[in-house]
Amino acid sequence: IVYWMKMNKKTKLWDLGTQPILYVIAYGNAKSVDSHWNLEGLGFKGRMNETNLSNAYIHHWNGLAKPWMKHVKRGDSRYDYWDQYNKPECNGHGSCSNVTRKCICTHDYIGTFCDEKTET
Repeated sequence: IVYWMKMNKKTKLWDLGTQPILYVIAYGNAKSVDSHWNLEGLGFKGRMNETNLSNAYIHHWNGLAKPWMKHVKRGDSRYDYWDQYNKPECNGHGSCSNVTRKCICTHDYIGTFCDEKTET
């Protein structure tokens, strides 16, 4: 594995991290699982079937369009599923805006995550 990773650094053999080398290692030794257990392709397939998204046990964000990456253009239901779990906690002193995905602090707290008490 290390050899192939070093080779990939020297001369670009693949673009997707370590996934291709894992395919080579597991070739002939892997088993398929029902798509409920691994709904793959969320990071590269574009819009997904709403039923498949809601019935999946695991949402596998493989590919380059992972929702936590800054360059990703949002705007379809794949990201709605991510966003419902990726809300800042606001430390119990505010609530997360569904529009901006930022904390709206109560009157006596400030900060990105409502973690600083204001002086009264």
